[in-house]
Amino acid sequence: MPNALITGSSARAREVAAALQIDDWQPRLCADSPEALEDVRASTPPGSFDCYIQLPSERRAHTTAMSEASGMVADGALARYAAVTAVMPLLSEAAAVVLVMGEGSDGLPRDLAGAVNDLTRVLARALRNDYRATDLRVTLVGDDQSPSEIASVARSGKSTPTTDWYVDFEPALGSADWRCEVLSLVEPT
Repeated sequence: MPNALITGSSARAREVAAALQIDDWQPRLCADSPEALEDVRASTPPGSFDCYIQLPSERRAHTTAMSEASGMVADGALARYAAVTAVMPLLSEAAAVVLVMGEGSDGLPRDLAGAVNDLTRVLARALRNDYRATDLRVTLVGDDQSPSEIASVARSGKSTPTTDWYVDFEPALGSADWRCEVLSLVEPT
């Protein structure tokens, strides 16, 4: 019976876990804290999980733009790297890693959300490069995906198209620039 580890926003994690359980997957929730993730890491043998779903963490209130920006980098981006580093030994070689990007829909300024998403794309690329010799699948999805859509991507046994193909196509483009580039490809000439 496949099992999954889900980290990030507790409310969203419960929704995704419920969607995974429809097909008899056994998700193990983990609060979005280093302590809770350390407890899971310490109590789980290597190679135990078939899937890791990383949701954006819950946003904390900040009093200044500077504290919000530094919080987004520390809590929103760098914490994702630390979580992935802790989880990778727990995954099987054919596991699925689903990184769910934040979209700024919760009032976060678009430029901050874009910066965190850019760092998440870099994380996905690093995972793909480091685990190229395995069957590990890394997929990026937007926060606008429903819990059942996220679960479907996680359960899929085959490679799925990802929303980050542009990273390999044009790695120098920033978040806003790639959108313009992609849109220019689909417009009639």
